[in-house]
Amino acid sequence: MESEITAYLLEEEFVPVVFLVECPRLGFLVNPDQGNADIPESFRASLPFWIAKQLYQLKVVKIESPKWLKEMGPGVTINSEKSYAFSSDLSVCVGDPKGIKRIADLIVERIPLVMNSCLTTKARTLERKDDRILFIEEREMIKKAQESIEEYNDWKSNTKHRV
Repeated sequence: MESEITAYLLEEEFVPVVFLVECPRLGFLVNPDQGNADIPESFRASLPFWIAKQLYQLKVVKIESPKWLKEMGPGVTINSEKSYAFSSDLSVCVGDPKGIKRIADLIVERIPLVMNSCLTTKARTLERKDDRILFIEEREMIKKAQESIEEYNDWKSNTKHRV
């Protein structure tokens, strides 16, 4: 449930866009006070990703790469909650195939650390010297692994699964 809420909130994250066409009477998209205003071609704005993605698919806007996405890759310090899936989806929309490669390289770099943390009983954060934030998917992996370990230990000690 927590990861679904976080994924929803990530869809609300603002991303930079450039309008490819004039949009009459859609000023409310970029400014609630300009409800009936026109949005001119080449107008730059920030929109929630879920709206930007729909307008991108209709070829109304071009989504530009946010600074954090350009920096995403091995060795990056994550300073806000992100998702591999969200980052990949955004990379596709901005037309950055190298972005997906950088995200894949980041996963390869972080997976041993996440798996190590899975084996740390009751720990919900990475056992690290720095204070990097976990990706949504990493938190889910740790949670599922720890639940499995607890179930195995209960089975092994015959505390819950008596026949």
